[in-house]
Amino acid sequence: MTSFADYRPLVNALAVAMVYASMAIGAEPAETEWQIPEDTNTIETLTPEQARKLAVAYKGVDFTREHKGKRIVIAEKALPLAGLKAIDVETAKALAQYSEGPLLLDGLTTLSRDAAVALAGSRYSAKGAFGGRKDGVLFLNGLTTLSPEVARALAQYSGHLSLNGLTSLSPEVAKAFERFPFEGSLMLDGLTSLSPEVAQTIADRATLLSLDGLPNISPETAKALADNWGTLSLNGLTSLSPDVAKALDGFRGCLCLNGLTTLSPEAARALPKPEGCWLSLDGLTTISPEVAKAVAEGPGTLSLNGLTTISPEAGRALGGYTGVYLFLDGLTTISPEAAKGLARFDGGLDLPSLATISPEIAEALAENDCYLGLDGLTTLSPEAAKSLAGYKGVGLSFDGLTTISPEAARRLAEYKGSLSLNGLTTLDTETARALAVAKAWDGSLPNITVLDMPNSVEIATILASTEAGLKLPNLTKISPRAYNALLRRKNSEMPPRSKITFIPEPDGYTDDFITPEGYQEQ
Repeated sequence: MTSFADYRPLVNALAVAMVYASMAIGAEPAETEWQIPEDTNTIETLTPEQARKLAVAYKGVDFTREHKGKRIVIAEKALPLAGLKAIDVETAKALAQYSEGPLLLDGLTTLSRDAAVALAGSRYSAKGAFGGRKDGVLFLNGLTTLSPEVARALAQYSGHLSLNGLTSLSPEVAKAFERFPFEGSLMLDGLTSLSPEVAQTIADRATLLSLDGLPNISPETAKALADNWGTLSLNGLTSLSPDVAKALDGFRGCLCLNGLTTLSPEAARALPKPEGCWLSLDGLTTISPEVAKAVAEGPGTLSLNGLTTISPEAGRALGGYTGVYLFLDGLTTISPEAAKGLARFDGGLDLPSLATISPEIAEALAENDCYLGLDGLTTLSPEAAKSLAGYKGVGLSFDGLTTISPEAARRLAEYKGSLSLNGLTTLDTETARALAVAKAWDGSLPNITVLDMPNSVEIATILASTEAGLKLPNLTKISPRAYNALLRRKNSEMPPRSKITFIPEPDGYTDDFITPEGYQEQ
């Protein structure tokens, strides 16, 4: 009798033959479809097919940078690929189709001319990003060298181009950027030296020219850079001689010198101060009356956000500033005498880091007659509010207040200009009543997301009577009756009903929501 063992050699041979046959006709199991990883920075290689999938399906992440201990969102929906070390032409063409946000390709260490041409045609554009009129955003900070051919290809890119990995720039490469569109931004923060010849070539090539890696520059280089009339960033300079300051005198744009921690009166007097110029000196933590007087001679905008306090004498000097806006974002304390001196300034005055304000300081600041920003205040007494209500300027901003007492609200209601209270997260009946009759208040409450207090229907009814109209763009929870009351205001701005979660009425009332007449037209 024949057993299975007798057939085993034949069975094995047939099995092997079937395997080879399946390989020959391509019958092996299909390769698993490539999935986009949660962190795209982990991608080390990319095929054109995978790049095309990224360009179509990837939704992007926030691109952030740390600034003064805070994470600042630079751009939304970015595609970060820091792990990608090389890229071929077809993959570059595919990635250039990504239109949601910036391409962050800082992992690339080499780039061919053809790949550069493909990337220069990137579809993403964002109005106003990085100072340009209509910019794309392309980061190639891993490139440490650049040939003239690749530079000429990248110079066709219309937007924000970051090449911070370059430590030097030859005259030939600089000349290749002559066709770079002026409305773009050129970041070269890795340069540690810059000749006058190269400076002259790139000076007027971009709305924003960033050279923050330069530790010092010669008067000749400074004079060449002064031909730029957009934004010139030299935040790497830690000292400034009067000669270099004087050489910059022809500059007509926004000059950033935020690396300076000290500034002599002679250099301050020599700095450019043409009409419309923006001078940023945010690295100064203290300022003498002499330097304050010298920088206050210009007619443009002055930023001194590093100052945490100023003397009465410096305050009086800055109060004589002839420009249009004075930024003092770092000022955490101020004396009544310094406040009175600053109030002599007849332009916009921003003091967003003052957390409290006394009636005396409020009265002193009220002497300013343009715009006063006090968004750092977390409390406002009725007495201080009374002093500020007499402010003669066009606008008062208190966007840092999350609550305000009815007494302070009633005082502010007497103000005649434009009043902003965008930080409020809750309201009681009397505060709502005070604001509703304030002609200065713009009716905007973007941080109120829930109206669930026992008297919410009454508050909603009061708010609907505001002079300027009502804006509650982020409202998520409210009772039907309160929502109905808000909608009776014809020019109210609120989320549609589909975005609202209706909660029980505070008094147990159970009738359904009724769409008011004319709601669809609103």
